[in-house]
Amino acid sequence: MAVPENRTVRNGRSIHVRFVIIPSRRPSAREPVFEIAGGPGQAAIALYRGFFKQDVLMQTLHRERDIVLLDQRGTGESHALPCNMFATDAATYGSLFPLDVIRRCRQELSNVADLNAYGTSVASDDLNQLRLRLRYGKIVLHGGSYGTTLALVYIRRHDTSVKAALLEGVAPPQLLLPLPFARGAQQAFDDLARSCADDPVCSARFPKFQEEFYALVRLSKRGIPVKGGAIRFEVFADRMRQAMYDEYTASYLPLIVHDAAMGNLEPLRKLVVLLSRDIPGSLAMGMNLSVTCAESLPFISLSLVRAMSINTFMGDSRYQAQSAACNVWHVRPVARAFLEPIASSVPVLMINGAQDPATPPQYGARELRYLSNGRQILIPHEGHDITSACVTEIERQFLQTYSIRQLDTGCVRGAHRPPFATDLNGLPL
Repeated sequence: MAVPENRTVRNGRSIHVRFVIIPSRRPSAREPVFEIAGGPGQAAIALYRGFFKQDVLMQTLHRERDIVLLDQRGTGESHALPCNMFATDAATYGSLFPLDVIRRCRQELSNVADLNAYGTSVASDDLNQLRLRLRYGKIVLHGGSYGTTLALVYIRRHDTSVKAALLEGVAPPQLLLPLPFARGAQQAFDDLARSCADDPVCSARFPKFQEEFYALVRLSKRGIPVKGGAIRFEVFADRMRQAMYDEYTASYLPLIVHDAAMGNLEPLRKLVVLLSRDIPGSLAMGMNLSVTCAESLPFISLSLVRAMSINTFMGDSRYQAQSAACNVWHVRPVARAFLEPIASSVPVLMINGAQDPATPPQYGARELRYLSNGRQILIPHEGHDITSACVTEIERQFLQTYSIRQLDTGCVRGAHRPPFATDLNGLPL
């Protein structure tokens, strides 16, 4: 589908965005589901291709609804803005945002794209243009992480076309990523350490988990020596935060930290490489920077950074790294009105991990004050990536009725962490 790159310029450049429709298995009048990827920078088509057949909710929806995937502008096959951040394993150790790479990437991409034209608001207008082209009336929005930002902005701009929204790991525009990362990661780590201390197996095998973790934090400030280089503090801290995105990976941290404390740094090195290739490696980082450097970083004050990072193991390291990258990327800030809460009566169900180190649940709770037909459900001990039969069943109920009140959430009370790992056989290291 052709769309204007800059929607404020008449007769300007057009770009093409790619979409896929997965038709309903049987004829139905049920509203289509528009799946929105996260990041910013994930490509919806590749993301959902990876787990569509295994995802129970997707298969349930597919029985009676069309599923629509649009690669957001700047991602996938929609005039992508990629930057090859980490060409080698060693490159993952030194910096979250290697400035020489970002500088070259900006120079190359600015020759073929207006880097100011890939933000959330214009992407929501692309989504609505696709809805109109496909002749859908009302649609359902389903997004996770940054996908919830886009879904909420879409509701702000096109709410009459939205039947309902299902949001996971909620990131309202006023979240100001990466501001909450340090406090969110600290809360997630504290919960993980308490859980280990309360677990007979973990506490017996790793009685000094917390002490050994903070020893690694201190060592990382000098550089953790590994094969091919040294893992710097900003990288170690953020990859530890990332490891707590889901309970399964987090269950390996006491073992990996203990091995490192005993001198075996290879599992830690491999984890850093794996996580660097995972989320950051899957993102179109040019698009990510065009979004975050215009919609978040300009509105974060140093006093706010200090307040949000004090007494955390990450400190202000992630903010400082991303701020330096944004100084190189150099795009225009959006109007401050972008940060205002979204007021709507659309049915909105928010699912949040109680220990989310990326989008802490209190931010979604604040947005709920403006959503008269909204509800938030917290999943104990869960992080940013939430996958369980319990959550799937709650989401299925909501999408069947669009009612936030008639939900059986009793299974949430039985949520618990998986067993802590005592060997590395379950991780692809």
